[in-house]
Amino acid sequence: MTATSDSSLSTDIGGVTIHSKFGEGGRTVVYGGVWHDQEVVVKVYKPRAIERHAKRHPLNIAEFEFQRNAALYQVPGLSRYIAEPLQVILEGAVCAMVQERLIGPLYYLYWREHHQNVPGSFLGHLEKILSLAHGANIFDVDIHAFNVIVDESGDEPIPKLFDFNLIPFHERPGFSLQKLGFKLGWVSKATRDRRLLRNFNKFARRERKLVKYFEEN
Repeated sequence: MTATSDSSLSTDIGGVTIHSKFGEGGRTVVYGGVWHDQEVVVKVYKPRAIERHAKRHPLNIAEFEFQRNAALYQVPGLSRYIAEPLQVILEGAVCAMVQERLIGPLYYLYWREHHQNVPGSFLGHLEKILSLAHGANIFDVDIHAFNVIVDESGDEPIPKLFDFNLIPFHERPGFSLQKLGFKLGWVSKATRDRRLLRNFNKFARRERKLVKYFEEN
């Protein structure tokens, strides 16, 4: 996604000098900036996202995502696959998280550009991410084509994850058959992650939505 100049946010928040706007999603507006001489991204949460998250979890959405991000980054062997979390910004009306800036295309775009010819080792790296995360008791990593950036800086392309604001299903309040299944051991906490990995290259159900998103952004 091409960076553009943007004047809707102060040029300096939380010690980050903002220089561009990268894009906008359902929950956040993403800006580029510089923090301690390092290129970073600033994920500014939208009021509606803050409000909806607050109804489901007691921790502020920026702090929640930062903690999930940090928990994965600190798992031995996972840091190479995870955007480094840097800080939370809570200043006035601004609720944001600062991360390492990742360079590379979203997996979906990479897949299309390479005519679906993606090295088999790429899925192997995704499998490793889930194995290490689950071994550390971290689930609902939310691996899908729009949450994975392809890093082509090394000998082979590897996945990089940057989105961690999904509340794991087994932590959400309220009654549901799925939550009861988790509690009774009928359903594994790894179920959703495994399903997403199995269907990683199957876009039929979301293709129309993804294409529309990129046409509008």
